Amino acid sequence: MIRGFNTLQGQLFVILKFLIKRHLSKSVSVLKTYVAKTLMFRMIDETAEDEWRADNLLQLARRALEILCDGLQHGGEHECLPHFFAPDAAVYLRSGHSKKRDVMKAIKSTLENLRQPLVQLMGQLVTTKNSKFMQFHPFTLVPVTYDLHSVCTDISLLHLYPVVWTLLRDLATDSKPPMQLISSIPDCALSVRESLRAMAQLKTGQQEAALYTLRAAAQHTVSKGVVKKQLTTLSDVTADVWQQMENSDSILRFCFRYDRRRISSAPVRQRQLSPGHADLRKQVLHEL
Repeated sequence: MIRGFNTLQGQLFVILKFLIKRHLSKSVSVLKTYVAKTLMFRMIDETAEDEWRADNLLQLARRALEILCDGLQHGGEHECLPHFFAPDAAVYLRSGHSKKRDVMKAIKSTLENLRQPLVQLMGQLVTTKNSKFMQFHPFTLVPVTYDLHSVCTDISLLHLYPVVWTLLRDLATDSKPPMQLISSIPDCALSVRESLRAMAQLKTGQQEAALYTLRAAAQHTVSKGVVKKQLTTLSDVTADVWQQMENSDSILRFCFRYDRRRISSAPVRQRQLSPGHADLRKQVLHEL
């Protein structure tokens, strides 16, 4: 659901996370990050579409905090809010939390002067307007529409998602690591390829080989992003972006959706390397 947030909803989510993790935590120890998600689901469910306006963002943040206050007031001793997906259950306060009255006092104090922490948040944001690069990780954004069980041998950029998914699945089994398939991954995903190679080597007990693989890959420079250019048509922009990505080590991050943890049967070292939104090479280097 979070991936479905529009721009304004995403901004509200950032504000709520900041207020809970950075601002309120200065005076009370109580709230988990999941509280921000629960508040967002409630806000989207209960807020009329015409109220989602940029000039109403402060008021939306205020209403979310009021929902939090109301949940604290009417919930049990250790309860924070009703669970959005299971209304009969509750979202609980953090273990060893502050007294509820102190938490509510801190939230009400924030409501009285909400602009102050938001100004602090604005001061911490970093603009990307002056950067000549744009970060673009397509395989963390695209919906899962691939046939993940059909992997071609002629791998191009567009085929990388099912290939990497298949390799991680196979690395979780007792079968022999598919080194030939790993080697066929193109240079536009060089870091991913060498990370997978190292994972396969670790699986077969070749720790020294895995270390050599990653040391060699560490000399390589990954893409800083897509260079922004003044192009006039969508087709020109699309062609330029894909050309840049195909000609550099740009495919670094993947987001996979599993029905269970796929690497649960692998050795401990390998289980800790399951990629979500992370740079694979950094994770493997950390392990070694």
